[in-house]
Parts: sequence; structure tokens; C-alpha cells
Amino acid sequence: MISSLPMDLSQIKGGVESAVINLLTGLSKLNIAVQVVNYSSSSNSKINTNFSKNIAIQYIPAGIIKNYIYDYLIRGRRSIKKIINTYQPDIIHVQGTGPQLLLLKYSKYKNIVVTQHGIMQEEKKYQIGLKDTLRFHVKSIIETIYLRKVENIIFISDYNKNLYKDANLKFTTNIYNAINSDFFHKNKSQKALNKILYVGAINKRKGLINVLKALNMLKLRGMYYKLEIIGDFTDKGYEDLIKNYLESSIIIDDIIFHGWQPPRNIIQIMQKNSLFILPSYQETLPVSIAEAMAAGLVVIANDVGGVSEMLIEKHSGFLYTNNNLEELIKILANLYNNPVLVNDISINAQLHAKKHFHHDVVALQTVEFYQKINDDFQSSN
Repeated sequence: MISSLPMDLSQIKGGVESAVINLLTGLSKLNIAVQVVNYSSSSNSKINTNFSKNIAIQYIPAGIIKNYIYDYLIRGRRSIKKIINTYQPDIIHVQGTGPQLLLLKYSKYKNIVVTQHGIMQEEKKYQIGLKDTLRFHVKSIIETIYLRKVENIIFISDYNKNLYKDANLKFTTNIYNAINSDFFHKNKSQKALNKILYVGAINKRKGLINVLKALNMLKLRGMYYKLEIIGDFTDKGYEDLIKNYLESSIIIDDIIFHGWQPPRNIIQIMQKNSLFILPSYQETLPVSIAEAMAAGLVVIANDVGGVSEMLIEKHSGFLYTNNNLEELIKILANLYNNPVLVNDISINAQLHAKKHFHHDVVALQTVEFYQKINDDFQSSN
């Protein structure tokens, strides 16, 4: 498996890293051997470590050349080829559609499967500043060229799959992102009503400013919400926008910024909140929603991308039309001081999450897909 992972696995940032770690947790319980390779400039030296008895992780530092496209195409390919020749894997699983797609020569290896997480061509629309815009433009070119060379793809949502319906694919499947089973553990203490949690990066694409506006308007109507935010700003301009708005609002004392937190802290904070919000303008299948549902939080989300595939409207969560502030306010007003509705949705959300997002479920589905590809690969050789 080729994937980006932090050296300290307790310091996960972002949905892709979380989904991969959770998948590995599920795979660690199965009769399957996995070699994970992280090729990245974030690695200073070659390090081998064990995730479990059947899963090893190898961190390989990128070269001194700072042009990652050149480095991944030349040095990176040589490193990955050497590992493949040594390990002789039945399946080569690439996680994500960033520069790691450059590491393989797709005409040579037919037992490759790629999981498409983010959609670069969509994400580049929400970048601020020339540097980030160019970076995501390059990523979208890589995704467009190389993903279409792959015959076997795991899509995490129908939303992803529909964007590649004209591609020449042999085997595809939809498998949701996995979440850690610890999120399902119930806290015996009562969740506080009217407390909302947001988890994720803070930038233009995530749309947090709309939540603040909604809470400000609700407070003017006598409905008092508290909002806790886990995540950091990734854009200085958007940080200034948020902070300037709070300075001029009446909710500045109702907002708590925690910064990035390890999973164990996120779980603890979730246990103290009753509602979860994700106001993003663009998403594929956010892990944070699945985690919140597993923890029994009532999810309120912008109806974009694959979000509507994750919950049943007004049964296991709530959706509002993209960027519709009045709809968001109406949902929050309906949930305000409404323990019966919150409890009913919470129970339904947990049941739904256990059925679709538990890491054991996702791991089994993934191995079944591996077997399908491997059977075809073996029969053709």
C-alpha cells in the first residue's frame, strides 16, 4: 500500500490519513500481510516500523531535489520498483490521487488499485493565493492524466464515481472511508444540548464563516449556542476574515478554538457535544461526518459532493442547500433545546455509522475487492 502517513501516527491531520489508519486497523485483524510505503519529503531518513503483527510501514525520504514531480517520476519510481520486486505483492494499493500516482508505471503493473479520496480538480477552485492555486492545479493535472490509466478504482462515493463514468475501467467498487471503533464508545455522561462541534481545516472551502453568521443571528433571537472548533487555519486571509468577523459579533465568547487534536482528544470533545456541523462548499465523503455519527452527534451539513450519501435526511442527520444561510438557521432553531429530537437522531446516526463506516466492515469489503482483482490478474498470467 502506498500512502502518505505521519511519522507519529497519533498526530493525524486530515481525512485521508485518518481513513488509511482506520483501514489498517481493520486489516490488522484479518489474515493478510500489508507493507505500507510512505514516500515523502516529510521523512528525513529511511525508517521501518510495525503497525501490527501483519502490517509494516516503511518511510522513505524523497530526494534532495525540491521539484516533487521530477523526484517522484525518477528517484521515487526506482525506490518503489525495488520494494515491489522484493515484496512481490498480490495487490498494489495507492491511497489518494496526489503525487503518489507518479510513483508507478501503470502499463507494467496490472494489479494496481487506487482509492480516490479528494478530487483535485474540484478542490483547486477554493484555493486562495497563487502558490496554493498552482500547487492544486498541478495535482489536478496529475489526477486527470494518471487516474485514467488505472483499471481498478475504489470510489468512496457515487459523487466521485460519476466524475469518471467515461473512463476505461475494469473493476470498480464503492467503499466508504473507515472510522476508528473508539468513536462508537458511549460516554455515560449526558451530552450538553446546544453545543456544536466542527472538525477540519479552516479555510475558504470549509465555509466556517456561514456557521458563525448563523449563530450570531440565532443569538440575536435569543437562542444561545456554543461552538467548539478542532483544526487550524490553512490560509492567513481566511483567518483574518474569521477573526475580524468575531470581533464585530456578539458570539465571540461562545467560540472555542482547540487547534488540531489527536483522535483520543477528538473523541473526548465529541462526548461533550450534541451537534456536529460541516458547512463545506465541496466535499467527497468526509471522515469527520462518519466519526460524528458514530459518536452519536446530530450531523448538520451542507448538501454537497457525497455528503447526502452518508445519512438519511431528518432520520440520521440534516442537510441544507449549498450556502443557504436561512435553511441552516431553521435547522439549528428546530434543534435548539429539543432533547427528544436530538436523542432520536443520535440513535439512528450511530446505527447507520456502525453498518457502513466501522473499520471492520470497510476492511472486509476492501479485501473482497482485492481478491476480485487478484483472481483476474492470476488468470491472465
